[in-house]
Amino acid sequence: MSEKISIKNSDLPFLFQSADKASLNAQRKNIISVKVNLSLLCTAAFLPALAVFWDEYVVFIGVVSSIALVFSLFLTGVMWFAGLDQIWFGARAIAESVKTLTWRYMTCAEPYFNTLPEREVDLQFTSDLRKVLKERKYLSYSLGNTDAVGEEISEKMRQVRKSPVEERKKIYFTERLEDQKRWYSGKANYNKGAKDKWFFAIALSQIIAFFSIFCFIYWPKFVPNLTPFFAALASSFIAWLQVKQHQELAQSYNLASHELGFILAQEIHVRTDEDLSNYVLDSENAISREHTLWIARRDRI
Repeated sequence: MSEKISIKNSDLPFLFQSADKASLNAQRKNIISVKVNLSLLCTAAFLPALAVFWDEYVVFIGVVSSIALVFSLFLTGVMWFAGLDQIWFGARAIAESVKTLTWRYMTCAEPYFNTLPEREVDLQFTSDLRKVLKERKYLSYSLGNTDAVGEEISEKMRQVRKSPVEERKKIYFTERLEDQKRWYSGKANYNKGAKDKWFFAIALSQIIAFFSIFCFIYWPKFVPNLTPFFAALASSFIAWLQVKQHQELAQSYNLASHELGFILAQEIHVRTDEDLSNYVLDSENAISREHTLWIARRDRI
């Protein structure tokens, strides 16, 4: 019995590893920037309410609020000029395109048939990788600014490619499709829970803002006017929900998970190299379709 082959990200082409790390780094920086920016705006809305109790610190409170707004404006400018969202989405598109090509290469799917000479297939594969990068050549600097290491065609990729068709099918079934389906299902459940949580936070902030104005009207000397703060808080939650797109992602990931489930059910009919090639093309088209929709939704933000 042959040893089970497991495919890790480190076994994929160097271009994938560079794009993956660049995308994750840009995503992390973008999310942190948005969090800090929204926090600064809420701080600027909250501090003036304290002037009711600390008359002697009115000037100080005003200065701190102004500084928070200035830093928020500065951070907005940095986010704009850094183009973190473009790097995030563009690098992710490269990484996913490379992953699709890699699985087609490893399974000997079109156009990397195992009936072709090895040198010809390798030249075709590296040429296709070059085309993927050329489509987003503006990301060349970002992709080169990572600590990713590796080669474009790893020994593990060649090992899978040289395996019998039944072994290649099994590897593709477990390491690609089942793994991707689990990822979609997990993300769908996570985003559904996150959507419910943030909608509750938005509604709660709006309700508190509504009652705050009445408390301030009836007890202006004892209760600070926190309505602007809670209104800003609700707006921040709405903005965050728009950035994360939990509702849209929950729906699309759930749909993609079911679509992969339908494809997985056809695995028993794959017996020949031609069957596997068609099977891989159908599967990768389904995965690419979901990713293309994700990119399109992000571009609308």
